[in-house]
Amino acid sequence: MSQAQRTHIFYFILLVLTLAAFIIAERQTAEPWLMGGVLVTAWIKGQIVVDYFMRLRRVRRRLWRNVVSGWLFLILAVIAYTYWLSLTPPLN
Repeated sequence: MSQAQRTHIFYFILLVLTLAAFIIAERQTAEPWLMGGVLVTAWIKGQIVVDYFMRLRRVRRRLWRNVVSGWLFLILAVIAYTYWLSLTPPLN
C-alpha cells in the first residue's frame, strides 16, 4: 500500500470518527458512558494524528511521541474531570 493510499485511509477514519463523535455528543441525553465514547474517539483521532500525520510512530527515540501522547492524555483527562464535576451536585 502506498503512502498516499494510507493517508487517505487514515483521513477517512478521522472523518468517520468525527461524525460518530458529533452524533453521540448531539444526543439530548448526556449519559456519562456516551461522553466517555466521545473522549475515546478523540483519543483515537489524536493518536492517529500523532502517529501518522506528525510521523512520530517510527522515531528512534520515543521521547517526542510519548510527550505528545502524554499531552493528549492530560487534556482528555482534564476534560473528563471537568465533565465529572458538572455531574456532581453542589455542596450546600
